[in-house]
Amino acid sequence: MVPQHDTRSLWLRIGPMAVASVVSLCALIFVSIMILEGVSERLIRQQAEREAVAWASYIGASIDRMEEIAAGGAPTPPEREFLERMSKFGDVFRYKLFDPNGRLQLVSDSFTRGNAAPHDLGQHNATAARVVFTGQPFAEVHDGTDTPDHPEVYAEAYVPILRNGQIVAISEVYVDETATAALIKEDFAIFGVIIAGLTLLVLLVPLWALRLVTIELRQRNFDLNLERARAVQAESAKSTFLANMSHELRTPLNAIQGLSEMMIRGDLGALDHPKYLEYSKDINFSAGHLLKLVNDILDLSKIDAGKFELTESEFDLSHAIADSLRIARAWTNTERLVLSTDVVEGKFRVYADERAIKQILLNLLSNAAKFTPAEGEISVTGHIDSDGNAVVRVSDTGLGIPEKDLKQILEPFNQLRRPPGLQSEGTGLGLSLVKSMVELHGGNVSIQSRLGDGTTVTIILPAHRLRTDPATRS
Repeated sequence: MVPQHDTRSLWLRIGPMAVASVVSLCALIFVSIMILEGVSERLIRQQAEREAVAWASYIGASIDRMEEIAAGGAPTPPEREFLERMSKFGDVFRYKLFDPNGRLQLVSDSFTRGNAAPHDLGQHNATAARVVFTGQPFAEVHDGTDTPDHPEVYAEAYVPILRNGQIVAISEVYVDETATAALIKEDFAIFGVIIAGLTLLVLLVPLWALRLVTIELRQRNFDLNLERARAVQAESAKSTFLANMSHELRTPLNAIQGLSEMMIRGDLGALDHPKYLEYSKDINFSAGHLLKLVNDILDLSKIDAGKFELTESEFDLSHAIADSLRIARAWTNTERLVLSTDVVEGKFRVYADERAIKQILLNLLSNAAKFTPAEGEISVTGHIDSDGNAVVRVSDTGLGIPEKDLKQILEPFNQLRRPPGLQSEGTGLGLSLVKSMVELHGGNVSIQSRLGDGTTVTIILPAHRLRTDPATRS
């Protein structure tokens, strides 16, 4: 179960984002409505103007005597009948005719309402005069809501009537555009709802996805915390186990090894039967091997847990190499091998953990001895490179390592298969410990080998660990 304060903090982080999204959505809808309203009004105006101009042009082209009527002549009965029909046809509800000077000469109201002489007949119209001057039609849309006898939306268009390229009259027509405007607004309202819905969907999908991701992250965080607690518990159990194993195994193994050595030496008297001496040597060897295995596992575990502490001091590296070679020469598998070194006393001193350095060298010498046949050579060389680093190489003339095994040879418990004549006990931890201990000193390890041509392991300790007088480095 996720703690309640985690949920509150989660909503405190997501809440402002959700509020901002809702406010943004409302602002976007408002802006969209305003834009759609402006676009619909523009479309209504354009549509109304086109229809009004079309009607005015049609009427002007349908009456041949338009010039005479505009000059003050009375329309003939067919012309009067045509104008009456036009005033009642479709969306046209009024028609006017002006002479070339912009004076009103004819109004359809005089036909439809029985008004023979409208009060503005003969008066000058500025808009009609402007159309005469420009020669271009003019149209505009009006709101007739507050005007008696006018539709809610209507268009008023002035169109010049031409005869032989000359303007002989101005035709003005009034067209009811209420239905057209309502239809356009309805279409835009539907379009606006669709746009708003899509906008809402676009905003809600990320929010919903964010919610799902948040739930998933909370669950993963809970699982990770649980696994971390288990890992801490396991690490604690591991530390306890290693501490117990260190005491429970090392103590009796040391006793077995020490007592078996006493029996081999005959400190309390010689062993009567030869087999007893052979068995004692086997016991001593097995105890030593098992003790080394326990020590390697404990050291590797400490390094992995970050609990391996270096006990550093300044010492002569040649002494550590000489001590390691002296121990290696006592091994039974080195009796017929040539062990040598070119590192002389005082060549370079280092600041490091002397016990760890000796263990590194012994592990490398032990590996080299396991894979080097009789009459082979193992050498330890050292020098200081151009960067001031201490370089130590352990080389042998043994069997070498296949190229495919070089990458994983430094991994724990990784052992190479040896020929029957070179079988020797091993744990596969030696090179892994070498790598880990060298890296604890800030150095690195590399291996060069070719099958059948021996192996060279190179250890590089960083320059800051050298304490050698530059004059002695040559």
